[in-house]
Amino acid sequence: MNKQEALQKIEELKAFIEQEDAKEFPQKEEEYYIVNDNREVVKRWNHNQKLTNYHLATNNVYRTSEDAKLWLEIQKRAIELRGDWKPDWSDHCESKNYIMWDYDDDEPFIESNSFIMNQGTFYMSHEAAETLIKEYGDKLKIWICGGLS
Repeated sequence: MNKQEALQKIEELKAFIEQEDAKEFPQKEEEYYIVNDNREVVKRWNHNQKLTNYHLATNNVYRTSEDAKLWLEIQKRAIELRGDWKPDWSDHCESKNYIMWDYDDDEPFIESNSFIMNQGTFYMSHEAAETLIKEYGDKLKIWICGGLS
């Protein structure tokens, strides 16, 4: 095999990898990981599409156990940092902070609102959000966007 043939083979392999990545995940009988109600990382197989669809809809599907463990680690740390702080929805002057992902800059940032409660949003103090970003940085993408982001 000469250099030109090797480069052609590399391009073919890249195209194959892109096709594989483009397939819907998880495929039938493919394994994936979730974080269950007991805060444990559990391996699942896509043999019950209804259950898998539920996991997908709740953003609780991870390709690897490491990704699921990272999500759980960040969640535990966020709870620890939030402490006793709770948003006071009757106080429209109080900032309720949460972390979002900026897809243009590919980084986390702090967003705030005072009177609109978004379902499923993890609210915390500004200081807690800053600390979480400082400690986890780009790893927060999996916590904010889910395991398939």
